[in-house]
Amino acid sequence: MKKIWLTLMAAVMIFSVALGANQGQAAAAASQISIYIDGQKLYSPQAPIMVKGRAMLPMRAIFEALDATIDWNAKTKTVTAKRDQTTIVLKIGSTSAVVNNRTLTLDVPGQIYKGSTMVPVRFVSEALGEKV
Repeated sequence: MKKIWLTLMAAVMIFSVALGANQGQAAAAASQISIYIDGQKLYSPQAPIMVKGRAMLPMRAIFEALDATIDWNAKTKTVTAKRDQTTIVLKIGSTSAVVNNRTLTLDVPGQIYKGSTMVPVRFVSEALGEKV
């Protein structure tokens, strides 16, 4: 009976450790996303997140870091960003965006996450002519 009890306790402990390690890895992976612009780490109030393999950042953080002006229309949930001769119009939840009157498809739509309006970093950066 002691052997069964010890085996059962060992199995519970191993399962608990394995489960805890997996949760720790997921949290660590989420906290490891870093965005750099011209070699400088970009900090934002909401940490970057991954959605379907795409890094997402709060719209204000990425657009301002790339020297774009932004206008947020809360009623239509649309962000308009301008820099030099480029204008981007992105509607939250839509899989398309407009760059200089040309409609482009997004891999991942902009979305609201924990109160922040998140946009895909690569799309925004490339639309403004940046190298990613």
